[in-house]
Amino acid sequence: MIPAVSRALDPLRFRPLLWMALSALAGVAAGGAWAQISGLETRADWRWMWPLFPAFWVALAAWKFRRDGTKRRIFVALALFGCFAAGAARRIAPPSDDVSRLTRIPKNLDGPLRPVLISVRGIVAESPKNSDFSIQFPLQCTSHRGRIWVTAPFGTKVEIGDEIGLQLELVALPRPGNPGERDTFWRAIGQSCWCIGRKPSIPQKMKVNSSYGAARRIGKWRGALLRFYETQFIGAGDQSSLRVRPFPLASAQLLTAMVFGEGGLSRPLPKALRDDFRAAGLSHLLVASGTQVAMLTAILLWVLSRLGFRQSKWLLLAVPILVFYALLAGGATSIWRATLGGFFLVLALLLGRDIDGLSLWSSAMLALLFLDPLAAWSLSFQLTFAATWGLLVVAPALSTLLKRRFEGGKILELAALSLGAQGATIPISLFHFGTFSAAGLGANLIAVPIAGVMVGTGMLGLIFPPINWLNYALTRLISSAAHGFALLPGASVVGSPLALSWTLMCYALLLIAVASLSFDSGPIRNHWDLKKLSLKNWAAQTRPWLWLWIFLGVGAWLSWLSSGPNNPNLRVTMFDVGQGEAILIRTPSGHNILFDGGSLEARERSDIGAQVLVPALQSLGVTQLDLLVLTHSDADHCNGLSALAREIPIRAFLDGPGASNRAWGSTTAPEIDPALTDYFGLRKVLAAQKVPVIAPRANQLFRFGDLKLRLLAPDLPLFGSVNNDAIVARLEWGKTAILLTGDIEKEAEARLLSRGANLKCTVLKVAHHGSKTSTTPAFLRAAKPSVALISCGRYNRFGHPNAQTLRALQREGAATFRTDLNGALEVDCDKNTCRVTPFR
Repeated sequence: MIPAVSRALDPLRFRPLLWMALSALAGVAAGGAWAQISGLETRADWRWMWPLFPAFWVALAAWKFRRDGTKRRIFVALALFGCFAAGAARRIAPPSDDVSRLTRIPKNLDGPLRPVLISVRGIVAESPKNSDFSIQFPLQCTSHRGRIWVTAPFGTKVEIGDEIGLQLELVALPRPGNPGERDTFWRAIGQSCWCIGRKPSIPQKMKVNSSYGAARRIGKWRGALLRFYETQFIGAGDQSSLRVRPFPLASAQLLTAMVFGEGGLSRPLPKALRDDFRAAGLSHLLVASGTQVAMLTAILLWVLSRLGFRQSKWLLLAVPILVFYALLAGGATSIWRATLGGFFLVLALLLGRDIDGLSLWSSAMLALLFLDPLAAWSLSFQLTFAATWGLLVVAPALSTLLKRRFEGGKILELAALSLGAQGATIPISLFHFGTFSAAGLGANLIAVPIAGVMVGTGMLGLIFPPINWLNYALTRLISSAAHGFALLPGASVVGSPLALSWTLMCYALLLIAVASLSFDSGPIRNHWDLKKLSLKNWAAQTRPWLWLWIFLGVGAWLSWLSSGPNNPNLRVTMFDVGQGEAILIRTPSGHNILFDGGSLEARERSDIGAQVLVPALQSLGVTQLDLLVLTHSDADHCNGLSALAREIPIRAFLDGPGASNRAWGSTTAPEIDPALTDYFGLRKVLAAQKVPVIAPRANQLFRFGDLKLRLLAPDLPLFGSVNNDAIVARLEWGKTAILLTGDIEKEAEARLLSRGANLKCTVLKVAHHGSKTSTTPAFLRAAKPSVALISCGRYNRFGHPNAQTLRALQREGAATFRTDLNGALEVDCDKNTCRVTPFR
């Protein structure tokens, strides 16, 4: 190797932990892909061991070339890659005797998907976590093998270590069913749970398991911290303790979350507060993270040095305090990353080694992946390591660049730190959510120093309560700052989620930009022999700002490209909204039509419009709906449309007569009819936006280029039934036809037959979620579909789709697809044939 090149690679040669950690991370990613591609169902399938065979041979090669530094490093990296790939694949697959085996779905299911009713005894293995609509905890079974991820209603009184007995519905873990939907699968797998227990009975407490005694005490201390702050802020009934207290409970919660994490909260933070912090890019401050641990480590080392303790004592005194804080803060991935970094920092000081940030970063990553390879799929893991990498690598390069152009000293260093951390996490935010906070680039400059002060004053307030006056003022200041930045125009940039390949490309471009900065000014430039490598001209012409603009420009181009050009085919996507319905039509001429958008599972999946429909439409590049069609006013067809209408412009609204007749012709006052709450909410939003409303009628025709949308129903006289009066439409494009039947039942089907409506179709959207009250044999014979699509919820309580309906479709020779099993269904049609692609 050229000596100059060898010297240039010294930063990597003398950081073996860096390339070892990256090899392990790549192996974990490959192992996860291998487990899913190979279809591993249990650990009894020995295919998870296949990556070990090449790892064994390259390990032997590493031993053979142990005197050749470069080759040895390459072979060690490959051996680590194979070992971690096998470990990750094994970790994903459940044990063969796990309780989740009861929820395995038959390959040829010919009826509804039903949950397994089970009586189980077990131990609450973690402190219950709060979500928007329930509490959740892993249950270590004692009556069965394995764990169950239990979701229980608020008010369920259980603590870690409680041994309980209860009855519940056992269901398989869900995987994302729609484009743009966040994957919660890994969270449960990370807790070694491969099934979910829902709708539990009131648990009967049997005893407290002694092995969880320490964890119970820590859980009680965490709860006591919140009560302490609440008492201080509220004043324990002393109205003169604080003169101005607009939101004392929220302030106490905010301080607890910022100092000790959200795990100690008895209820979630107010939604408005969380929304402000999210829009301002400050969500990372609401959980105990590396910021708190770094501040605590600095305080500990300063105090120990002031007290005269020798460095040999630091390891014995500082590390137990850091570990205790990590446990008290809930033990999130970001906490353990920073705690391990603190441990290795103290160890390096003790051994007299140089302090290298990247080596500490790498050692923490390697340790976490060794303990649990699935940590790599945690969003917390990805964000904390990306942000720390940004602080260690990107921020110094930016600081050098900014100081060349501007004068500002410490202000520029703070700006570089904020930009570095934010820039390193933006690709991850775009990958998971298709959004990032533009306001966060400035908000962190103000909020992070305040948060650092609050870590010290918040802990000091436990032993010196008068300082909580300052803590109260700081919580108000930081919440006001978050609210102010959240109100800025364009605070949050929303777009289409990036594909994994484009996310990796963004990081590659960021690396190039940082490398050019480091090359241009750093020690690496002095190590390169430019003459020998023929890079002199290139180096002279390289400008760091040019690379930054290229990075930003290509990133913007990738975001625009994710929307994709118009497809020359007709594309119909039936989204997986659970027990409900939402169908998107993208025409060859570039128009977008949405039929319905709602679900009876809105409480379980939060707001179905904001959480499922809007991300799905954005991921498909839909920025406007040319026509919104509501077939009827039932909540499972419209309760997600209000949120959608606030985010995506709508040009016209086609309202089913069943909906309008029921709403405006009913003798019951609309405002007290709970069945129409969601419908009226939608109409209110559309009225405020002045969206024109179209009344439907049979034989009405809409043209979108060469595509025809023909209404077959409703027709007069109306049935007076919301389902039977629903809109029925037929999409016609060349020889291809798609029949959309809403929730009509046999009476409406019989009328369509008697009036000679053209029902023949290539694809049939099966009416009423596959209910036995629809899809009669005569209707099927007239339609003669080649493909049938059914929208129904996993483990729904209605028994949809009915086995009788499935058998009728099978007799007609229609290939049947279901959203409960297949996730979102995309139908791609040319003018002669159609092809269905399931998302799951």
